[in-house]
Amino acid sequence: MPDVKYVLDGMGFVWDSDKDAIKLETQLTEAQIREIEAAQNKPAVEDEDCPELDPQKTPELWDEMMKSLAERNRKMARRMA
Repeated sequence: MPDVKYVLDGMGFVWDSDKDAIKLETQLTEAQIREIEAAQNKPAVEDEDCPELDPQKTPELWDEMMKSLAERNRKMARRMA
């Protein structure tokens, strides 16, 4: 099941975490576009499950995220080779 939907010029894109990929979907409905646009206008809210991620304020979290991204990129590169 897709996790996150994005919209650009009315065309839908879906992040599928099962496949670690973004795939193009068919045209989104007006209701889907409004839902996504409304979410884009909401401020980001940090909490204990989603703390602020700033290399100056939280260097340990930043380093951990960068290591995770590097590992993910290595795995994706191996899949594409």
